[in-house]
Amino acid sequence: MYEVECSIRHAIEYHLLGTQIVTEDAPTGQEAIRVGSTARLPAGTEIAIYNDSDVETTVVCDRLEDGYLSVPALRNTWIEGTYVQPVYEGEFVQYVVSGNPPSIPRYPAITVECNGNVNDVLTLGAVGVYSQEFGVQITVWAERDNYSDSRRQVQKLASKVESALFKTVYPVVEPWIETTLVCDMEPEQNWFTVENGNGLAGQIPLPIYLSTPEGRYPSQITQHLGGHTFQMDRVFGRRFSANQTTVIRPRVHVYDTHCEGITLDENPDNLIYAEVSYSAKIARTRYSEPFI
Repeated sequence: MYEVECSIRHAIEYHLLGTQIVTEDAPTGQEAIRVGSTARLPAGTEIAIYNDSDVETTVVCDRLEDGYLSVPALRNTWIEGTYVQPVYEGEFVQYVVSGNPPSIPRYPAITVECNGNVNDVLTLGAVGVYSQEFGVQITVWAERDNYSDSRRQVQKLASKVESALFKTVYPVVEPWIETTLVCDMEPEQNWFTVENGNGLAGQIPLPIYLSTPEGRYPSQITQHLGGHTFQMDRVFGRRFSANQTTVIRPRVHVYDTHCEGITLDENPDNLIYAEVSYSAKIARTRYSEPFI
């Protein structure tokens, strides 16, 4: 279950936090910053630029070429390695953790707790498949010094969490095989070549995902064309760039997921929180490794 918690946490970090690293020094007064990827930071996004001791909030005016974001004149000097993250109600998420820790050092924060319910064994022909149902509790925490702002903050973050998991819960567990495209895939192309295809040769059809900074795109391998080249059953109306696209063979398949609601509450420790309750069924083919 810890593996599932970590993977849900990573999905939240990727789709909600979208943290980027500044890749070039940006002095005071400059009206652009360069980051690793601008894909998840469109114009109008409120962002925080921060390090261990300082933070500056601003807004993305536009996305430029070569990884630059156009912003109003910077009030501080930011060096390479500084973090950039979207903000919600003027704050950025400072702590995401698996489990239910006794204390949280920084707010706003998100905790992810996963409880297994029922194990089952399904039979698909000669292939054994394990199935398990999970209850997942994602909690968004904020200090309630300013009650109305904190309430809006946790509600907005909880809704974003729900949306992020709805988009990414299949698969939600870290992949066990991941390799990189070595040739660009043009729109409507149904074959690809990867750096190392040894882990993609298996029972056909074999589910895969094409993973880019913008998201994951599901497909299936239908034929091994030889070497490290494979054919798949879908074409996409977009280009996949070599070295920036990975092909994932998922470890676990998640299906029949739904959010059971969002609840808002507060506790005596000056905290206000929103809970997002999910249930998910998870299945994996029986291999030599133990189930989660």
